[in-house]
Amino acid sequence: GLSRSTLGQGLDYPHAMRSEVQDTLHQVIVEDPYRWLETNDSTTIRWVNDQQQVTWDYQLNELKTVEVLKQVTRNSNIRFSPLIKRGKKYYFRIRYRGKTSVQIHRKSPYYPNSTLIFDANQIKDRSNEVITVRDFDISKDERYGWFTVSRSGTDELEIRIKDIKRDVLFSEAITGIRFSNVLWARNGFYYYNQGIGEILYHALRTPHLSDTKVTIANSSETVTNEFYVSSDETHLVINTLEQSEDSTAKKMVYARDLTQSDSPFELLMTYPDTVNYAFIDRVNGYYYFKTNAHAKNGKIVRFDPSTRELKQVVPEFAPIEKVNIISNNLICLYFNRGAYTIAIFDLEGYLIDKIDFDVGHIVTGLDGDNHDTETIYNVRSAYFPNTLFKIDFEDHSVEPVAETGLSYDFNLFKTKYMQYLSKDGTIVPMYLTYRKDIDLASGENPVLLNGYGGFGVSTLPEFSFGSLAFMQQGGVLATPQIRVGGEFGESWHKDGIHLNKQNSFDDFIAAAEFLIQIKVTNPSRIAINGASNGGLLMGAAMTQRPDLFQAVVAEMGLFDMIRYEQYAFASLKIYENEYGTVEDSLQFQNLLSYSPLHQLK
Repeated sequence: GLSRSTLGQGLDYPHAMRSEVQDTLHQVIVEDPYRWLETNDSTTIRWVNDQQQVTWDYQLNELKTVEVLKQVTRNSNIRFSPLIKRGKKYYFRIRYRGKTSVQIHRKSPYYPNSTLIFDANQIKDRSNEVITVRDFDISKDERYGWFTVSRSGTDELEIRIKDIKRDVLFSEAITGIRFSNVLWARNGFYYYNQGIGEILYHALRTPHLSDTKVTIANSSETVTNEFYVSSDETHLVINTLEQSEDSTAKKMVYARDLTQSDSPFELLMTYPDTVNYAFIDRVNGYYYFKTNAHAKNGKIVRFDPSTRELKQVVPEFAPIEKVNIISNNLICLYFNRGAYTIAIFDLEGYLIDKIDFDVGHIVTGLDGDNHDTETIYNVRSAYFPNTLFKIDFEDHSVEPVAETGLSYDFNLFKTKYMQYLSKDGTIVPMYLTYRKDIDLASGENPVLLNGYGGFGVSTLPEFSFGSLAFMQQGGVLATPQIRVGGEFGESWHKDGIHLNKQNSFDDFIAAAEFLIQIKVTNPSRIAINGASNGGLLMGAAMTQRPDLFQAVVAEMGLFDMIRYEQYAFASLKIYENEYGTVEDSLQFQNLLSYSPLHQLK
């Protein structure tokens, strides 16, 4: 490795010694000179500490943004987000400034002076451990709560249960959970255990080793994709994918009546594997679904089990991001060309009201069930922190209920939605957020280009105080929606996985080239940043086009794509589905072609 930066900043990077380690895969010799860094011995620890010291010294002596950060965060002591309402109480997530852990609070009617329900620090096993609450839900009688938690950033989750009424946290932890729904149903909840590939039912106050597996008769070749529980907890709905003898795949929707003990599953519908039917809720005997059948942006249909009729309720419009049924209203969240719209329909599909939002403002929330009379949604943008609004369905009013304190004028900023051409001619959208008074075509604007690029995850201009401080000093925040994300459905995702992975890197590189072409900036003024899969994106962009970027921050990245499968996190099938495997010679060549460690010069 180089002992000194070539960027002219005079940073003394610690030397990384090279070893003579080689592997031979598919008759190709693969060098791995830094494998010694995979061991946690004293040499590695010393090297890591030396690296960290370079960063700390730079932050202490060179960074000019500290005072700006203090100003923009001065009144922002808390960050919170509403999640659910039970009865007349709200349950929400909150993190106080300077604290690493999240607490769950309860308040009636809302905020402040809330009651602590769950503190992630309660389950710490080690002093330096960071516990993150990924999700939670409260039973309808408000007696119990489940909480999925992550330890020190791992994707391996555990479910913890608390008796809220008695303020007792159960000692038992349900492990082996990743990316699973956990859905209340009567005296327990359903969840999916990736380790065994099964839906299980956990009855409260019973050992989790006795949890019941959910099986559908005559479905030994069936893979479960999704499962749902109706908001009144009377019906379990399961979507399955079944491989037939002629290698064709078909999907099915099954439903079970939970009010009848040992009730069999009823087959509601069968459809091609290119189509999806996502269950919304069961109301008045009808099953409501969001589907892309003959509607790539999505439409809403309802199924009548007595007549087997499938009827369109809300036709296709813009892409539907979320649908819920609250107070006998269909609440639809649409996303079109960088802007959100909330549309409210009755159960027959007649439009009652709609709310439009500015480009770059992200809308989430709209949770609840058909027994609620109101819902809350959250609005935020790259320069506008969380603000909560309540929709009251009894008087059709909308009003703000809580916001993060600000010490700056958010009206000084704007977000622009743009499109550019990638290397193969694909049109890719991108957000630019900046201070309104800068010259966007000066050719000298500092740009922070963010990316993630994986697993169908959509990328939006999220709020952070660091980005805000950067923009306050004249920086431009660029957020491209590259292929492999979820912005335009599964086809957009698949265009950037496996042998198509290079498309996502090309899209990201093309975003920088476009900003240079339209004279927003130049290569000496572009920094790029991404984490996890975004770290891989950074590593690929840096090694493929080092001439294009002045600074690269790659956090927690996958940099060795030849050996990534040997680590515990990669045991999940989703990683092989995303990247491929070195066991296949063609996929191996593809992985080697962009693996940042092996392309580093």
